[in-house]
Amino acid sequence: MIVRFFLFFIFFPSLLPAHQLPKSGYEIIVVGEKKGLKDADGKIVIPPKYEDLGWSNGSDDNPTENLIGYKQNSRWGLISLANKKITLPEYTFLNKTESEFIIGAKTGRLSRSYFYGLFNAKGQIVVPFSYLSMHEENNHFVVSNRIAGKIKYGLITSDNQLVLPFNYENISTISDKLLSLHFDNGLLQIYNLELKTIIQDSLTSIEAWKNGYFKTYKGLKCGLMNNRGVFIAPIEYKDFLWKEDHLAGLKFPKWKVFSAQNKLMKIIECDEIEFVDDKILLTARNYQELLNQQFIPLTPLGFDSIVTVVGNKVIYRSKKTYGLYDIRKQKYVKYGFDSLRLKNEFLYTSKVINSKRVWAVYDTFGIKRTMFDYEQIRDYESMLFAVKRRGHWGFMDRNGEEVIHCVYDSVGKFVDGNVVVQFHGEQGVIDEESNWIVPPRKAKIEWLTDSLFLSWKQRKSTLEHINGSLIYFTENRLEYRGDLLWEFRQDGSIVKFDLQGTKVGEVTLNRHQYKDTKFNGDKWVAIKINGSYGFMDANLDELKISNRYEDVGNARENLISVKILSKWGAIDKKENIVIQPNYDEELRFKNGIAVMKRDGYYGLINKEGDEVLAPIHERIFNQVSGRYIPMEKGKFGLVDADGRVLINNKYDNLQDLDNGYIIIQKGEKFGVTTTNGVNTIPQIYDKIIYNPISDSYFAATNQKWKPLNYEE
Repeated sequence: MIVRFFLFFIFFPSLLPAHQLPKSGYEIIVVGEKKGLKDADGKIVIPPKYEDLGWSNGSDDNPTENLIGYKQNSRWGLISLANKKITLPEYTFLNKTESEFIIGAKTGRLSRSYFYGLFNAKGQIVVPFSYLSMHEENNHFVVSNRIAGKIKYGLITSDNQLVLPFNYENISTISDKLLSLHFDNGLLQIYNLELKTIIQDSLTSIEAWKNGYFKTYKGLKCGLMNNRGVFIAPIEYKDFLWKEDHLAGLKFPKWKVFSAQNKLMKIIECDEIEFVDDKILLTARNYQELLNQQFIPLTPLGFDSIVTVVGNKVIYRSKKTYGLYDIRKQKYVKYGFDSLRLKNEFLYTSKVINSKRVWAVYDTFGIKRTMFDYEQIRDYESMLFAVKRRGHWGFMDRNGEEVIHCVYDSVGKFVDGNVVVQFHGEQGVIDEESNWIVPPRKAKIEWLTDSLFLSWKQRKSTLEHINGSLIYFTENRLEYRGDLLWEFRQDGSIVKFDLQGTKVGEVTLNRHQYKDTKFNGDKWVAIKINGSYGFMDANLDELKISNRYEDVGNARENLISVKILSKWGAIDKKENIVIQPNYDEELRFKNGIAVMKRDGYYGLINKEGDEVLAPIHERIFNQVSGRYIPMEKGKFGLVDADGRVLINNKYDNLQDLDNGYIIIQKGEKFGVTTTNGVNTIPQIYDKIIYNPISDSYFAATNQKWKPLNYEE
């Protein structure tokens, strides 16, 4: 019966399930679960007895020359169209390439790793099976090997001749003539396959643009290149566009750096400039770069953003991951994290592994200190990290050892060598060796000193010693403040105790609301009783100023702002009215002068109550210099502390630099003038910022789109 069945399909091949291979005229036939091949005349050239026929990826099952792949016993081999096996079925996969070569892979004998090699169209091995990966790029083959413990990529020909050494993090195609060669520092090169040479070096990225062009970035600037590697615009632009059938380029704003003596020191091209500590931060499109005060680059090209600068350490973001760069050593300490934070000598890092976020600690040399991946890590305190693993908390030392195992529901902070922990829903106190100082109990605990602690359970508050003795207990709330216990009683009074349980003070006044204020270095408390404010001393045992005011402000320079009949004035320590309550807002004195508001307008008043600047301005802004910037009809000027007008209200913006100079803005243009109104930098720039470190001025001029003249 089996023989008859087989003969039936030989004589009636059209009844076989098949799928056409249009490029070759062959068809793959299926009988049951087995596959074979018939030619364009319907003749079966390979009987249907294989698990699969074609190529492993299934994208194009046409034969190459006279060969096709077959699958037997879950492995692939090569078979001719004359039904002759060229290789045994010993390959993990076989895939043909656009150049009709066949890439294959074997599983290693001693490992599960794949090893790649290459067949020609005759089934001969032309590249031995020794590479860790292989793919075709423009009639060449990108292959990888393990070099000094790292996977590195190189380029070979179809006869295994090395074109590019194994120096690269990756190699990818730009066009049919160009490759990009990527280094592990984030930079790349452009390689021309025709010329067999590198045509551009130290790029940070390449992106396909319009009409077959490519933007090539080098740090903050970009150029424009065609698909043959010819640069039609050098790498000195911000962006490009097609404008009315021609190509236009836009350069970055040009920043001129002037010294305090108005001498031109440097020209910088970028979007924005900021000053970070003693360094200069440049921003251009999607990149940032750090310079020193001599304008020498401190960071390599290619940082998307510089997040934090701490001394010589820079936390940066690049390609959606974070890393640390050491300026002094000019090297990457660690990178590739989803988040990174530097505090003191430790890096707190996190990344998502198997859909879970895990944390680890590194030192600034890049050495991992944690032995486990943790769910949470708290900052290093008292020589230990609080760490959470498998849903429970413990402590780890700086070398990564869990000195207190992660078995607690929660942990507090160490105080005098002991810490409050929660264990199975109960709180207790342990020492640095996990010994119970206070066994767990169903109460809330606060550790006070090396032997005393507070405990709260329901309505009972207790002060206890670790030896088990009870020092004080009450049904009222207890708080530990300034080495004393404050007991808040039901009648509104407060009783103070020392840590021996001895009463040291009591206040019977009802504290409905209070806030702190300063007066001659003594701490006063403003209290509100029956809707009115007064003042008590720091010990809350003596009334200093009666409760007769609607509101009070902070004491400044021996005066206290008070509100009477909806108006503000000021009193002295003896409650004498120094400034009559005639003003709309609190008076905040600084260097003997306060901004006051009367009838909706602002002016200046001194401590004697003299109005040194009449209230005719819409706003007045205090300056560090002791001068004031008034605003009138939307325009800004400058006055001194005596109310003398230095610059009339004629500018749209004004910045007092506290060095004798003012940055001014009128319309869209900026300049610099002295406090006496003498111009030093002309008002022709689109932005001006001041660098206090070098006492210099950065003045920007925006650029316009301009047509590009080029020949391809």
